[in-house]
Amino acid sequence: MFPLYSSSEGEATEPEKKLSSAIVKLTELIDTEDEEPLLLELPDALASLSDLEAEPPFVPPVLPAAATSPEVVIRYARREATTTGLGTVRGVPTNMVGVESSLRELVGAYKDATKTNSPRVVIVSGSQGIGKTRLVFEFLERLRVSEYPFSLLTSFASSSEGKTDVIQRLLASRIRLGNEGDRAQKLSNLRERVREVFGPADSEWETHVLSAFYNLEGSDSLIREVQELHKDRSALRRATRATLERLIRLEAEQCPTILVVDDLEYDDAEGLIEVSEMVVKLKGLPLVAVLVGTEPDDLSVERLRVSNITTLELPLDVLSPAHSEELVRDILRNVEDVPEELVDMIVRKGGGIPLVIEQLVRLLIDNKIISVVTDTQWKVDLLKLGDADTLPENLEDLDRVRIEALSEDQQHVLQVASMLGGSFLLDDLVRILRLQPMDFDEVPWFSSARLSWTQGVLLELMGREIINRKQDEQGADVFEFKFPREQRYLLQTVDEELARTVHGCFALFLDERKAEASHVAAHLEAAGLLKSAASRWLQVGKSSERAFFTHSAMEAYTHALSLLGAEDGDQFLEALTSVGRVATRLGEFVAAETAYSTALQTAYALEKGKLSIDAYLNLGTAQASQGHFVKADANIRRAMDLASKYGEKRDTARCLERLAEIVYESGSAGAFAESLKMVEQSLEIRRGIGDPAGTADSLDGIGGVCIGRGDLNRAMACFSESLNGRRALDDWPGMSRTLLEISHVSHRLGQDELARKHLDEAIEIIERSGDFTLRARALKLRFAYALKAERFTEAESYVVEAHEIAEQLNNIPTKVDCFKNFALLQQRRGLLEEALQSAVRAVEFSEEISSNLAYGLAILVQAEIQALMIKAAVQPRPSLTHTRDLFLKALNLLEEMGNWHGAANALRGYGEFLRERGKEKEAKRCLIRAEKLDPLSTK
Repeated sequence: MFPLYSSSEGEATEPEKKLSSAIVKLTELIDTEDEEPLLLELPDALASLSDLEAEPPFVPPVLPAAATSPEVVIRYARREATTTGLGTVRGVPTNMVGVESSLRELVGAYKDATKTNSPRVVIVSGSQGIGKTRLVFEFLERLRVSEYPFSLLTSFASSSEGKTDVIQRLLASRIRLGNEGDRAQKLSNLRERVREVFGPADSEWETHVLSAFYNLEGSDSLIREVQELHKDRSALRRATRATLERLIRLEAEQCPTILVVDDLEYDDAEGLIEVSEMVVKLKGLPLVAVLVGTEPDDLSVERLRVSNITTLELPLDVLSPAHSEELVRDILRNVEDVPEELVDMIVRKGGGIPLVIEQLVRLLIDNKIISVVTDTQWKVDLLKLGDADTLPENLEDLDRVRIEALSEDQQHVLQVASMLGGSFLLDDLVRILRLQPMDFDEVPWFSSARLSWTQGVLLELMGREIINRKQDEQGADVFEFKFPREQRYLLQTVDEELARTVHGCFALFLDERKAEASHVAAHLEAAGLLKSAASRWLQVGKSSERAFFTHSAMEAYTHALSLLGAEDGDQFLEALTSVGRVATRLGEFVAAETAYSTALQTAYALEKGKLSIDAYLNLGTAQASQGHFVKADANIRRAMDLASKYGEKRDTARCLERLAEIVYESGSAGAFAESLKMVEQSLEIRRGIGDPAGTADSLDGIGGVCIGRGDLNRAMACFSESLNGRRALDDWPGMSRTLLEISHVSHRLGQDELARKHLDEAIEIIERSGDFTLRARALKLRFAYALKAERFTEAESYVVEAHEIAEQLNNIPTKVDCFKNFALLQQRRGLLEEALQSAVRAVEFSEEISSNLAYGLAILVQAEIQALMIKAAVQPRPSLTHTRDLFLKALNLLEEMGNWHGAANALRGYGEFLRERGKEKEAKRCLIRAEKLDPLSTK
């Protein structure tokens, strides 16, 4: 069977050359008048064909009886393709040229995924107008023509709509949900649709899925129907992701599945990362993910490149002159005798960009240089042909000329429509137009005839290929700009007063129908209602933060802040505090400190003493996370003084907890006892005022100090009580911190299976939250467990990743931990010289922060490694005196601060060192003392 499409570019392979030669030979034989030579030579020609070393023919998979009908899937794929309006000029379909090899590679990725039952990723990139999206639809059409079955999920973002949720769009592309009927009817319809797609399932899973789709629909009233299982947006987010993953599994188990994520530039980063991780996770399934973007260097794409998933990169370049000419002649095939000078002009001005070539032809028709006589007959006005040379040569100028050629009515309607978004409803457009008194038309703006008038203008614009029309699920007309570039140009031409009026009115319309807060905020901002817009952006940030969209939350909060000033008082302070909080979570400590410092100055200037408590407390917390304990201590003590002054017990408790952490880390004399006293005080206050969330924080604080003091049983009791409280509150970020601590204690108690279970649960939450600091802590525990099991390669991967996070955040305490772990790993591998270098680096970094705890633990690791080098007679041998001094210095620091576990480890290490020196009596005393200090320790 010959290929469906013949190659039109690139060097032919050897089998292709043989095939071509055989076909020519067969043709010559067939053209021979004498039938006898044909019969004699045909077997030889067929033999040359059979000699081809072609791979076995691809056999499309046979779908199981219960599988989704491929006809339905393909119809949906075509519906998506045709509504984009790509590939036609004045109703004449255009063919793609110069992309045959790219199409073959896309089809090859589908075949590979199907044959091997493993995911494939294709990254399509190229400049605007080069034909990226069109290539994807041509690929889908080729599969359809070849009768290759596939299921399709798509996500198309738009610059005009802003960043939206790629996970939700992928779900919506497969399961379309209507809004008809009352709430009960919607719930019934939704349940029926979910059962139709997912099949019968237990009630808990069904509720889980329904939650995901309520989140998708964005209806808070419906979300309340399932509050019993999912009490916050983060739970709904997890339900949405789990639902998409299950949907892909169900589809791919029955039929090869294709995911298309278009316009990476406008997608939400978190959603793309989740999709990428999902593709990596879904091994063993025939899945093809096609990612499309101008410069797809998104983090998620980079993750796919370095994963074990086979990734194909297809950068599209401009067309060659020959391919450009081929495309021009294809578009002008309805012209009987195409003037060569016209073809040359379009090729020259097109610059090898298909969209520019198509736009030039449209402009020639608009200017009557080419006339559309019938659907199959076009004529070129030779007298006007000279005017074609004045046409622009780039997309920006083409957009301008196309719009300027429209009538005043058409331009006004388009300007108003452009402010409503890339797609818009007819009713919205008519409502806005009625609010615009214009004198260039006789039709009264309040008349019902306005609807007909607007429809007429839109039909004219459809005829000029400015806009397209489609219908939504309820059958309402939805119009969209065929080319987003033209919409962007129109926005630049809108009068400032008109823009404020239209955006302000449309924001009210959107608010009436409970549209997304980000959509409302964008229009309020464009209307000049900055304070109202900032309020909505803060709302967007809170929703994003609750759903673990940390980067999106940061973007929303920062945007809100840019619209506010000190004169806005509480709202300005809220924005500053929110930026600082999320920046801390992302490890952007400079940004966090700047935001909190500004909040502090503003609170003082506005004489808002109570708000100053938060500002001081947040600033101190950010400084402590970077190891600046002296500054942090001063700021948090100021916050506590203010809390006492104003009688704020909750804030007093918070300050005590933060001070306890700082005292603990700074490691001054008696630090652990003082720290424990502070968190016990905090716990008493929290319980007294009935603060369950704060009670969990205080319990975690007590547990943390008890670990260092060696009281593991009390630590476990505190963490367990805290975890129960957090689960009751659905406090997911808090849960992740507590689970890490329980895992650590379980590991110390030798309960490795329990330790791994709690660590896995914590990591699942942390990965969704995007909290890099917590992720580094989780990696530290994973490293410890892998090292104990002597899985050194795995352990190395964890410490390397943690170090990358520390470098990215410039977090000194985390760097100290990483170099200590590097040293321990190299020590276990017998690389003692490298281990010593890493230990010295840990000590050097610990000296940069005011933490005796970090310094004491770092020099203990250095002492232990030097002792091993002395025992192994490594040359040059470390100094005995220096090694002894390091042990004693570490012991003195750790014991003085009350870190009995660390002090016990120092005694054990020093005891072994003395034993090697033949001082058995002194060594025994050290080991006995260590046992008394920390009897439960498992070093």
